[in-house]
Amino acid sequence: MVEVTGPDYPSYLQVDYFTLEGYVIHLFPNGLEKDNRLAGSGHRTLGDQRTGGRFWTIGPPFGRELIVAVATSKPLFPVARPEAEQASTYLADLKRALAASSQQGPLPVSSALVIKTVGP
Repeated sequence: MVEVTGPDYPSYLQVDYFTLEGYVIHLFPNGLEKDNRLAGSGHRTLGDQRTGGRFWTIGPPFGRELIVAVATSKPLFPVARPEAEQASTYLADLKRALAASSQQGPLPVSSALVIKTVGP
């Protein structure tokens, strides 16, 4: 599970998991949780099976991976992203979206967490 607290203003939250294999998995929003609005200082728990939301199982290869959360004043993308895609494609689109977002209100805020995944 991943717990995220947003900035002190209403925002749109994007949470991404970057894998060792060069993919990005969009943890939030996702196919089951499409509304990524967050109240000021709002809190979200992702991956909790008890709430009926989307959850994930980590598999090999294991090692150091990255989770990035970005909060913006407007949605970053006009349409939903695929649940998984090449990180290189996504990063180019994210760079453009963040540049546009920074001109439309409060600056985007982000946080990154390096995690180490391990096998059973």
